[in-house]
Amino acid sequence: MSERNYHTEDSRIKNIFRFLAGYNLTKVAIYFFFGLFLIFLISLLYFPRNQNLRVGMRSPVNVISPKQFEIETSEDEQISQKLLKQKIEEVKKVYRRDLMIENHTDLVLMNFFVGFKDDRKFKMVSENITDKLKIQPRTINFLLKQDRDSLSFIEFISQQLVKNIYAEGIISTEDIKTVIMDKFKEVDLDRKYQNAILDILSAAINPNMIFSEVDTLSKMEEVKRSFIPQSTIIKKGQPIVYRNDIISPLTLEILEKTGLYRKQMQWGKFLTVVLSIVFLVIVLESRMTYYVGPSNKQLFLMFSLESVYFLIIYALLLYDRFPEYLAGAYLIPVVYFTFLFSFLIYEKLSLHLSQFNAILVLLLFNANPQAALYILITTMVTNIFIKYFKKRRDLPLVGVIIGVLAAFIVMIIELNVSHSPYKIVLIHMIQVFFNSVISIILAIGTVPYLEEIFDITTDLKLLDYGDLNNQLMRHMLSEAPGTYYHSLMVSNLAEAAAEEIGANSILARVAAYYHDIGKLKKPEYFIENISHGINPHDAAMPTLSALKILGHPRDGLEIAKKNKLPREIQNIIVEHHGTGLLVYFYHKMLKITMNDVVDESQFRYDCPKPSSKESGIIMLADSVEAAVRTLDKPSPAKIMALIDKIVKDKLEDGQLDCSNLSLSDIERVKLVFFNVTASQYHARIKYPEAKEKASDEKGS
Repeated sequence: MSERNYHTEDSRIKNIFRFLAGYNLTKVAIYFFFGLFLIFLISLLYFPRNQNLRVGMRSPVNVISPKQFEIETSEDEQISQKLLKQKIEEVKKVYRRDLMIENHTDLVLMNFFVGFKDDRKFKMVSENITDKLKIQPRTINFLLKQDRDSLSFIEFISQQLVKNIYAEGIISTEDIKTVIMDKFKEVDLDRKYQNAILDILSAAINPNMIFSEVDTLSKMEEVKRSFIPQSTIIKKGQPIVYRNDIISPLTLEILEKTGLYRKQMQWGKFLTVVLSIVFLVIVLESRMTYYVGPSNKQLFLMFSLESVYFLIIYALLLYDRFPEYLAGAYLIPVVYFTFLFSFLIYEKLSLHLSQFNAILVLLLFNANPQAALYILITTMVTNIFIKYFKKRRDLPLVGVIIGVLAAFIVMIIELNVSHSPYKIVLIHMIQVFFNSVISIILAIGTVPYLEEIFDITTDLKLLDYGDLNNQLMRHMLSEAPGTYYHSLMVSNLAEAAAEEIGANSILARVAAYYHDIGKLKKPEYFIENISHGINPHDAAMPTLSALKILGHPRDGLEIAKKNKLPREIQNIIVEHHGTGLLVYFYHKMLKITMNDVVDESQFRYDCPKPSSKESGIIMLADSVEAAVRTLDKPSPAKIMALIDKIVKDKLEDGQLDCSNLSLSDIERVKLVFFNVTASQYHARIKYPEAKEKASDEKGS
């Protein structure tokens, strides 16, 4: 092997190892085991079942139909074939009018009578008359004896009769004379004229209705398409065979067609289903990765819930033991699992899963289209309305709204797709309404346990920590009131900015409340808590002051862990300054040391940089809010310039490199900060002093 080929082969091997190292094997394993679970669940539909039953033997068990089936047995097929054959034989042949024949007849009659009027003796011997029309000599002699008016009358009557006869249609030459004689009954005509006209028209008229084989075959095909084959309906709960009954060929056939009897494994169908599941899981993985990008923990939670979800669907659709008027599909807790997917993981993930679940229910569980449609639409409606709630107590109302809409959806499906009776539709509407309301109630009770088990922070948990009356926030209000009010202002900025760029506004607001809780350890060292007193930093060295201030993110993390704040809030607490520089104390130190070399690291935060959009937003909001309060007579121009400078400094310092904030996001955040801040510091009316008011009152 040449050196060049050796290096090429070596680089290929390195690329393969690099690819494998970069691929998340844990994620692959999660998808693999979920697909394996689905395959196992579906395979139960293709395993042998009641395989010991034989024709002529006594059944050892009662076999009851678990749901309603409509099947076509061999007897049904024979009856259907006979009925269809009979209907096809009853199809009448299709004929089409041939206008060319009618026009030719009109032309022949016209030429015939014109010849008699012009030169009777010539026409009498003309071959055009005697040979082509084959008119009897007595008729020719009769016409030669008539004057012009009589000939015109005979011509008019002949033309009218031809027109009427052709309008009704002539199929066979044998019918021509009979039809003409019938038409004479409708006309008061002298007998002598009747014989002549009968002879002329019998010779001139030809059948104008031509058999159309194509149209006849098309009509037969239409009969075949519209034919409804004979079928056997097995009702839900109906016994197909009783214990000790002798099994007939028809009984065994019914059991086989309903899936209650399988002699052996149906490998063809099973392998087709396996390939379908593999394909669907691959498509789901690609869409999840592209649109959502869930973590391994989220995937594990998602597929754990999905597994429970499919077990419930499997039981409701395949082992339905409910009364006939209740639909198993409408007992599927769609709202419950949609709620969990949306709150515990991500809203978009729930939408993608709804499509995946609907396809599986339709194709793999052999459910009716109404069930798949109900799952798909109800999931979308639930996602739309759940995201608008702001407090935990809002959820029951959301459940009622979703229940009403789900009932409305079922009404449309039942009336327009399945055409169910109104009584059944009403029962199904009540069924899905209570299903939705109960699902929301159960989900509210389930979420806290799943949050703890999987260590996930949901909007519900964040809303609980967003209550400002909790012990930690009340402690901040009493010990560090300046920090408390600063945190409230930062939360307003952060929430508005997060909502503008599509980040989690609830997380941004709640995390902003707690981002400075580390200041509770030494509140007197932070400027917002110093009021009409001595500033401890005035007499202290800048390095000592920096030491007191730089520790508050780590102190905050310690307090957050002690109070069991959610992990997302803890991350923002420790990240909201990143590795930023304490510019004031750094420059103060430079002045003291007369610009000698100063270790910049002594004045930088030793914390991780913001790792999420919410964390980056709070970093900017914290700096903006603190800086704007220092402005003397703030104007819109001053505020905008200050915001631009702060954001520019953060970008140049690399503090937002890991925050996933795009430049477009940052520009929109700046605009939101300006609008919120400018509205807070708008110009106010200057009221007169108290003395001026008193003098005015005296003078009035």
